[in-house]
Amino acid sequence: MGHQAEGCATRGRTLKRPAGATTKRVPGGRGLRDSAAVKKPRKHRKTVADVMEKLEEVNWVPLESNPAMFTAFARHIGLPEDWSFVDVLGIDSDLLCEAMVARPCVAVTLLFEYSDKILKAQSEQHAKLVAESAGEGQCKDVFFMRQFVGNACGTIAAIHCVANEGKVVGIDDDCPVGQLLAKMKGECPETIGVALAEMEDFHLASDECAEGGQTAAPEPEVATNHHFICFIEKAGKVVELNGVKARPIDHGPVGEDFLKSVAQIVKTQFMDRYPDNVQFNMMALVRQA
Repeated sequence: MGHQAEGCATRGRTLKRPAGATTKRVPGGRGLRDSAAVKKPRKHRKTVADVMEKLEEVNWVPLESNPAMFTAFARHIGLPEDWSFVDVLGIDSDLLCEAMVARPCVAVTLLFEYSDKILKAQSEQHAKLVAESAGEGQCKDVFFMRQFVGNACGTIAAIHCVANEGKVVGIDDDCPVGQLLAKMKGECPETIGVALAEMEDFHLASDECAEGGQTAAPEPEVATNHHFICFIEKAGKVVELNGVKARPIDHGPVGEDFLKSVAQIVKTQFMDRYPDNVQFNMMALVRQA
């Protein structure tokens, strides 16, 4: 698992905007016209769907799958100095031990290259999630945003890691992530995803870190063929956060070790299902000694 692969989901593929037909309208959005509206047209009010349409041309410089880059960005937005992202070199047990990956490990990112099979499976899963209810329990309290900004999947994965583990890692309420959590409390994932496009602190930090990678950063408009997701622990469950999906995905109990549980999910849900796809990369958010 090399760490120099870079990119995120291209919006020109099947998953380009899977929630486009299912996004919720914000309060005040237009509904069916009544007789009064016909006589006196009301001023159009923006909805999440309206703003999403405008975001189709908004692209950020993609982060590469590089622990130093992810750590730098995470610290820009509030991650304390004693926490950092590190490489996970493989899913074999000897590569997941504490000697190889420090503990505690509170979050894991996964970068994978899209193939036709993965795109088809991901689209089918998204459709299923849309059709189902949002569910209760651990996913209810997860901070989750949808991805509407092009090439921002790595940025969103890092934000998901830090925001959901804020209490564990000890983020400050006044840091960018702390302010984001306070400002977006109670908002739906679509609203948070739309708001990200206007959050200058996150955009500038993301682009600055992306430009400092080990490989040349592509232009924001360049469509890439890789995508970042992440896994966190919530209420004893492993939860997958993928910004192009309708909601968080519950993968069941954590078991004895969070990292090993995530590695097993990556093996069975990704590697075993798509043996022809060898481009997978994992990083773990850990506390350094």
